[in-house]
Amino acid sequence: MKYFKVIAPLLILLFLLLGNLSTPIKHRETEFLMDTVVTVTAYGNEGKAAVQKVFLRLRELDAKFNAHSEKSELAKINTAPENTPVPVDKEAFKLIKSAHDFSITAEGFFDITLLPLSNLWGFGTENTAVPTENELENAMKQVGFTFISLDPENCTVTKHKAGIQLDLGAVVKGYAADEAMHILKESGVESAYLDLGGNVAVMGGMPQSLWKRILSGQKTRPFVIGLQEPGAPSGTAIDTLSLTDGFIVTSGDYERFFEADGMRYHHILDPATGKPAQSSLRSVTIVSKNGLMADMLSTALFVAGEKEMSALYDLCEHVITINDAMELTYVK
Repeated sequence: MKYFKVIAPLLILLFLLLGNLSTPIKHRETEFLMDTVVTVTAYGNEGKAAVQKVFLRLRELDAKFNAHSEKSELAKINTAPENTPVPVDKEAFKLIKSAHDFSITAEGFFDITLLPLSNLWGFGTENTAVPTENELENAMKQVGFTFISLDPENCTVTKHKAGIQLDLGAVVKGYAADEAMHILKESGVESAYLDLGGNVAVMGGMPQSLWKRILSGQKTRPFVIGLQEPGAPSGTAIDTLSLTDGFIVTSGDYERFFEADGMRYHHILDPATGKPAQSSLRSVTIVSKNGLMADMLSTALFVAGEKEMSALYDLCEHVITINDAMELTYVK
């Protein structure tokens, strides 16, 4: 009995320690949304329910901000005549205003009215084609964020030129990643990984195995995210980044492109020319605490190229570029 009184508490303590050191359950789901493959991984008992909540929200955002859907908030704006205030819901207004404000900050290297140009090139469809100079000239007349005004009091968006159409393709994935991380945290998830087609978000670090936790004394380690080597097979990393919490967003010329007459044309368009940006860069990667900002920054800095954009760099934690010579540079 004497030994039992000593051993029993020790066994209870041992079981508690082992329970605390065990690797949390992993739950992962994948779905095609926002024109890309989305994978959400959450660790812990709350993971399954949390991931399901995330996908419900992502589907909602996909429907609301799909520029090609007749039922989206963007469609209401895009189909309205000029000089007609169009009421949108508060979330749509907030996102459009954030992107519009950023367009001003980016000094023309970012524009949310490029849908006429994107449609002309056929990106996102099977009908890609190089437009004629005359076609480009006509499409460019329908582009310009300065032809949009926003009324915060009435939550309306007004176009002041015929043909203006909004496309939040360079915005909504970053915003969706922010929303997903918020849902996971609110659901009690401590560790998670989100891959939203070039937009990666991580939270809480990667849970370690029992043995590694015993050796290191730490429950988690930073997630390791590979930087895609432009032009190489998907998953080929040119370098890696370690991150515990935050967002890593890459804009590159290798994800969506087509070839015609020996030339290669990617989907990131320069608002100044209406053509794929020729910035001498193959990719730009942003590390940030804000998914929406990282998404917009990666596009703007890719278009700007090596031009000094201190106003944009100040909004980033880290900027990594890969140029045409495949030189990787940690700009910041």
